[in-house]
Parts: sequence; C-alpha cells; structure tokens
Amino acid sequence: ADAELVLGLIKTVKGERAIAFPKESSAALVEKPVVDATFSLESGAKVRVRYGRPQGDAGKTFVLHETEGKALLAEVNPAVSLALDKDPVELKDRSVLHFKPDEIARMQFRLSDGSEVVVRKTVAADAGVAEEWEVVSPRQGPAKKWKLQSLLWALSSLKASEVAEEVPRDWNKYGIQPRSRSVSLLDGNGRELAK
Repeated sequence: ADAELVLGLIKTVKGERAIAFPKESSAALVEKPVVDATFSLESGAKVRVRYGRPQGDAGKTFVLHETEGKALLAEVNPAVSLALDKDPVELKDRSVLHFKPDEIARMQFRLSDGSEVVVRKTVAADAGVAEEWEVVSPRQGPAKKWKLQSLLWALSSLKASEVAEEVPRDWNKYGIQPRSRSVSLLDGNGRELAK
C-alpha cells in the first residue's frame, strides 16, 4: 500500500472533531454506511467507524465509533467520509522500484546500442564518510557522485501515474524491447535488487 496515502487517511480520521452529538437512534443514522472501516491497533484492539448520510438530513454526515463494546455517535464534517471512500486500487503503492539506496553497491546501465556502463561504490556511506563512486567500464575512472546519488533518489521515488497491465503479453506496444535502455541496481554480493 502507499504508506503516505494510508498515513494521510489515518491522520484525517484521527484529527476529526464532532460537530454535534445527535440523540436519535444510532442504527438509523448509519444504517447504510457510505464507509465502514475497521482499524486494528498494535494493542490488538479494533476500532470500527461507520459513516452514514441518512435521507432527509441533506449535507449531514454521521459517524458511529465502536470500540471495546462502547459506541459513540457524532455528526462530523462530510469531507472525512469522502477521504475514506477509496477504491482499493487507489491505495496501492505506485512505486516503480523497491530498493534501499544505501544497499546499492553497483549500477549497470545498458544503452540502446547494446553497450554497458558500469559504476560501483568504492566507500561505504557510514561513519561520516561520504560515499564515492567510480566508473568500472567501459573505461575506469572517477564518477560524478552527486549525479549518481541524485539518480538513486529519483529512481527510489519514481511513482507510476497509471498501471496499464500487470503482465502484458507484448511489451512492444509500450515501447519496451530487448534493446531498450535499462539500469540494474545491485548489492555488494552482485544480487540484482531492482531493474
């Protein structure tokens, strides 16, 4: 799941304050909930919240908060139920690559002409020592570490704007071919962490 989105939803619910506490039957006000959400706490306790918009109460939204056998009914801002009314696909993490930048020890860039550029980390980024990078091939030499660090940050924060197909039969229709440019990210043991 998209951690930022989920945390945002939790903050929205946590920060909500009641507008009023109605005296009507709670069952009638949340009979057909717009949102029915259950939160599991680290302690094992469960909190269930049901948001309803009964007919005849135009513009009003009610929430029934239930936990450990106790229930509380309140009128709340209608925007909160809209914030929780999400399609599960919207909650999916849209990160394109999953890796920890500090685990990357080597990067292999394959160009469209089939040639490769390989760079490797020469100094670990610990004990206050800045990491250094060097070009291994096609010719050895120092690499521009700030460009490589910037590239790693960009790759780690890359998000999909849309998911077309999970496993397409034909990658060509998306412009991905055997000779397409690529970058492989490897750890110190040569294991590919992302591509």
